[in-house]
Amino acid sequence: MDLIQTASKYLATAVIAFTAGLAGSAVQGWLAAGNPGVVRAERFEVVGARGSILSYWGPDADPQLPSSTPRGTLLVFADQTGTGRLVVGSRSGDLGPELNLNDRRGQGRFELALGDGDDPMMAFRNAATWRIQLGAIHGDVADRKSTDDWGLRFHTASDATATMGTHAVNPRKAQAYVVVRDQQGGAWTLPPKFEYELEKVPLVPRRLH
Repeated sequence: MDLIQTASKYLATAVIAFTAGLAGSAVQGWLAAGNPGVVRAERFEVVGARGSILSYWGPDADPQLPSSTPRGTLLVFADQTGTGRLVVGSRSGDLGPELNLNDRRGQGRFELALGDGDDPMMAFRNAATWRIQLGAIHGDVADRKSTDDWGLRFHTASDATATMGTHAVNPRKAQAYVVVRDQQGGAWTLPPKFEYELEKVPLVPRRLH
């Protein structure tokens, strides 16, 4: 029995030494190739004991993206079911970097991002819809030269909204406002008729949404 244990120890030591020698040779060859301090890969993964992916850093793995669509780069931390719960990076087609906190179904509940014109936005939602938005407010059409509007908006389950913020009439003048809108589209505004006047600048009234 002692002989078997001794032989096992020597065998284990030999295997470790052989493996270390291979690793050392690989590193030595890699450094000799002129790539010190550089590790290149298409994707990095952290896996659990059974091989499940706990985290990865690499191209967006969204299966709904067509193969021809360039993919953004993401850092994803998953839960035990493999659902991405914390996502940091830049998705394909987005205008800037973002940070997302997702629920157990993988649906976003909190988002912090740079949107149109690199303006920051923060949003909160429940299981049904986005409920609170804070930051830059832009129209329906993306325009990096759009006027500088900022606000805080609340949404109800019935699509009623309450918004307060500032609207830039021109580069030197801004106007504060409050808009409360019911689910039928009726609105109360301060100043009165805020959406349609704005000193007629710009000529086409900006749409609040």
